Amino acid sequence: VVSCAPYATSTVREFKADAEAIIRWRDAVWVAAYAWRDGLNGQLPPVMPTIEEVTPRLPPPADLGWDGEPYNETPPPLEEV
Repeated sequence: VVSCAPYATSTVREFKADAEAIIRWRDAVWVAAYAWRDGLNGQLPPVMPTIEEVTPRLPPPADLGWDGEPYNETPPPLEEV
């Protein structure tokens, strides 16, 4: 996410689209995390969930436009300045 998000301002359409989608996914994950935290009313759960238990509760990246796969095609040539 950290290395992808800055591409939201890219002039390469595919890079920009991937970055915008992963930003939407990141935001949705944080919304879900805060909702879970708020549902605990400030209390720690009796047993902390494992990553395997948490992951299925998070929004799938594909639902927000990112398939999770890197862009594997050759990017279009850059125009000369």
